[in-house]
Amino acid sequence: MPILQPLYEDVQVETFQGKYQVQLEILPESTLTRDDIQRVLELASWRKDPNTEPVSYEGGRGILVPRKEPITIQDQKLETLLISGIGYRKMLVDDSGNASVEEDIFYPPSTENFMDGLPKGLIGYSYAKGEEIVDEFDGYSPLGTYTTETLKEKIEQTRLASGLGLTKLIVPPIEAYGRFVNEELQNDSGNFGFLVFSVPENNKRFRERLRNIICSGKEDNTILNHVLQSMQSFISVIYPGLYELHWKGYAHGSTHLSNWYSENKAILSDWETTQKLDGNRIDNALNCLIDFHRPIVEMCHLIKDFEIDQELLEKIEEAIFYDAIENYCPERYPGFNLDPRKIDLRDKDSKTRPELIEWMKQCMETELSLKIV
Repeated sequence: MPILQPLYEDVQVETFQGKYQVQLEILPESTLTRDDIQRVLELASWRKDPNTEPVSYEGGRGILVPRKEPITIQDQKLETLLISGIGYRKMLVDDSGNASVEEDIFYPPSTENFMDGLPKGLIGYSYAKGEEIVDEFDGYSPLGTYTTETLKEKIEQTRLASGLGLTKLIVPPIEAYGRFVNEELQNDSGNFGFLVFSVPENNKRFRERLRNIICSGKEDNTILNHVLQSMQSFISVIYPGLYELHWKGYAHGSTHLSNWYSENKAILSDWETTQKLDGNRIDNALNCLIDFHRPIVEMCHLIKDFEIDQELLEKIEEAIFYDAIENYCPERYPGFNLDPRKIDLRDKDSKTRPELIEWMKQCMETELSLKIV
């Protein structure tokens, strides 16, 4: 019998007592086997300590365990379960957004911020509203578990994206979610919880892959060439996927490199920032531009440590952006009269923002705008 009222109807409810009491709610579309469910229950409840189990980690609050049986989406095998929100590793983040593990220990779920060195305003997202770009960077506080509000946002937006029928963009499916029954793991909004996704076995996010190349110790010229090849390959994969998503009437809103799984397949996670393209045409266009602009700016930011001329770096950034737009979105983006590489969508005081919005208005007037459905 459920201890807590399920968040959604038609879910299969499992309760389990370990160090913590948990209630797992398995979605009707779930592909979890009985063995998978038992494994999740044992780890989420801390009946089995993740520190002593054969698991690997993703980021600050995710653990990875093999699925009993893999599933396939768009010819991509998903062999691993990501269980996120049942605990945390202490992380430090520098001013450039690079995260490192402070202690190689996985702690039980907590309401404490696990990124002790997180500079204010570093992590978040932007979206367009009322022909202005709105920033949501100040309130982000990554915890060792999820609040009920965040849990529901992630569940609903991920299920929405999974149901769009995308063919060029893979959404790691959410299999189940759970909540802690214990009083110390709840607040006024409800019980804290966790999520279970299916993800690829080779699951390093693209930002981590790029950082590994940069820190490989090879000669700068060799590394830079490798990085640029990876960037171009990555863009050739993700832009058609984003293009398709926009035609479906949605923008992701948070396309930074840590949300992409691979440079070979367009696998995009963290859908809670999704924006429906149902505003005016300028807002729609801005939301699409944010999706395309964010990965390129971040990639070029990562190679600033190389001893290369700033003018050359700007040319690299410009070339990648325009080449990507021309090759992968020719019908939708025909009228670039502004230099997008100079737009800092994370800087609310940027002098280029009014210029960007004015350019969008001109596009609307001259019918060179994006063809948003």
